[in-house]
Amino acid sequence: MNIPRIYADVNGLGRDEVSLEYFGSLRDLSRMHLRLSEGMDLVVYDSSDGDETMEMDGKASYRNDRWSAVLSPTSFRRVPNQSVSAELLDFPCFHCFHCGTDIYPWLCEHTLQDDTLCPTCGGKVREAVRKPSEVT
Repeated sequence: MNIPRIYADVNGLGRDEVSLEYFGSLRDLSRMHLRLSEGMDLVVYDSSDGDETMEMDGKASYRNDRWSAVLSPTSFRRVPNQSVSAELLDFPCFHCFHCGTDIYPWLCEHTLQDDTLCPTCGGKVREAVRKPSEVT
């Protein structure tokens, strides 16, 4: 199984963790139709200026009422920018976790809240980062 590669804003890096609840992380998770689970292996990345991307290995963790990636500090690496798949060339985009509809234009006009629903299918937009106690 491939380890999912998820955007994380490393400018928000804590001591050993980075939040996975920002827009870019949620966009990547929803596009892959992937819901976070405790201990899930991840590769987190953040774009840098130039030809490289920063990456680190981590594990998903739900604590203090939010999802984060607990990082392995020795795994930090700079890698050449990966070729962009055709699926991502339509950036900015945000595909609904449930129906796959690009709801980015709609999100630009609405505030993304915990209970925001997709205007097309009515599914929770933040499905990928639901609290573990809410997942059945």
